Amino acid sequence: MRTLKCENCAGNDFEKISQTEYRCRYCGSTHIIEPDISPTYKKQFSTNMPQKRFFLVLILLIVIVGLLLVVFWRSRMSTTNRTPILKIKPSPPSQFDAENISIASPPTASFDQIVAIPDSIGNCYFAGIYKNTGKSPIRYPMVVITLYSGDGKKIAQNRGYSIREILYPGEETPISVLITHVPKWERVEATFQPELPYYYTAHERPLMKFQNCTIHKLRFTGYEIRGEIVNKSEKPAKRIRMIAAVFDREKKIIGIGRNYVPATSIAPNDYSPIAIRIIPITGVPHSFMLDYEGDF
Repeated sequence: MRTLKCENCAGNDFEKISQTEYRCRYCGSTHIIEPDISPTYKKQFSTNMPQKRFFLVLILLIVIVGLLLVVFWRSRMSTTNRTPILKIKPSPPSQFDAENISIASPPTASFDQIVAIPDSIGNCYFAGIYKNTGKSPIRYPMVVITLYSGDGKKIAQNRGYSIREILYPGEETPISVLITHVPKWERVEATFQPELPYYYTAHERPLMKFQNCTIHKLRFTGYEIRGEIVNKSEKPAKRIRMIAAVFDREKKIIGIGRNYVPATSIAPNDYSPIAIRIIPITGVPHSFMLDYEGDF
């Protein structure tokens, strides 16, 4: 508590007339006294600072204890899940004879009914039926056609692939090889080297069925096979490509045609119209065969 003293009469008896104004009872002079807040500030400062330090130290201790608990828990879990190290002596290597090793049978195939089907602009298609005659699947059946002159020289050569990605044992499919601007030739030779698939999982081929297929003569030249192809799979079939081989009464190939199914995807149990043109053709159709390839 501050002691007030009048500056005029040195009296110490005052009357408080406002928050900061005092009047001397002896001489009547008025004095303005500013409130003294320094003691209160010092008291608050000295009281609050230790409390703040205490809370900071307490929070720091809680964080440190939490980190120690996390480290301990992780080390405990890693120790629990760790596979125990067993001291086991290795056994001697096993010995196997040749009869214990299973090797896939070498693929074998045939390419029969080779015919030449010339077109009207100087090219020639060499067609035949490629058949898997072995016990192993064949990857992308391929045939190389070589033409020889009268004196035995090679004068033209090209290769053609089946539309089938995998041809399983007993299956057959048409293949045609185009040689452009074909020269005069005396002999044709077909060579092929069947190869095993690169993978050993089953090739997923959509199960499709041709139905209501008929062959029609076009107005000017050639024929066209029309019908439908149905998806008998449980999943939508995509990118269906087709090939057709047309035969005469003697079962000789007289024409080959290819095409894609118009629909990009066929739902299960749904169908799509198809049309395959057979141009050129060297005889009158009596029968035809159809094959396809597709994806899921």
